Amino acid sequence: MKPESVRKSEVQLASAVLLPTSGGADPERRSLALRPIVRRTRGVSQGPTRRLFNPNDLGDLIKPFVLLDYFDIIPDGVTRFGIHPHSGIATFTLLFSGNLAYEDTTGKSGELNAGSLEWMRAGAGVWHEGRPVDRERVRGLQLWVALPPKLEETPPESQYVTAQEVQEEGPARIALGRYGNARSPIQAPNSINYLHVRLKDGERWLYEPPAGHEVAWMFPFAGRLELPDAIPAGELVCTQ
Repeated sequence: MKPESVRKSEVQLASAVLLPTSGGADPERRSLALRPIVRRTRGVSQGPTRRLFNPNDLGDLIKPFVLLDYFDIIPDGVTRFGIHPHSGIATFTLLFSGNLAYEDTTGKSGELNAGSLEWMRAGAGVWHEGRPVDRERVRGLQLWVALPPKLEETPPESQYVTAQEVQEEGPARIALGRYGNARSPIQAPNSINYLHVRLKDGERWLYEPPAGHEVAWMFPFAGRLELPDAIPAGELVCTQ
């Protein structure tokens, strides 16, 4: 990834890249910026949730990332993520702001705060729910990831990580995978890097994906990036 410059006081972005599990890996490291941007989108709004991609569009292009939602909830005492099921996939939630109570049928419950992470390997099936716990605006991303066939029918497993437990390398928080000397506490497929990056006005950052990382997406949550093309907040870009 080529150095980016910021045009607002701070920019926050989430970025994920995938390492193929079989042949085709480039033995040399390549800059992500040298790969063409194959799609730009602002997604489709569905109430407080904006679906940035789904299995019928980009999700088919950048597997195993099959669906990505950005949620922005102004608590009103009514809006919530009611109890609902998943199976055969994993979901990963990164909370940018606010406080969200959670409960799932593995027996876990608690509260996610800004910067917290949730990894839910649904496997053979799990139900979970979430709701704002106060009046603070709740914003974040939920990513759906296709599981390897051997994990699709395994017992469900959930992992919840506080913001304080997330390791950092420079401006990057390591949500999944590893970067530099830091790694995520989430036990997830080791072929995925997912970074939450915070840059100050004018700050430049260089990200060089490990050899073989071939699929990537980036979503600026706040601010504007130059990559070198301008990428405004709320727009997702994908490269291959």
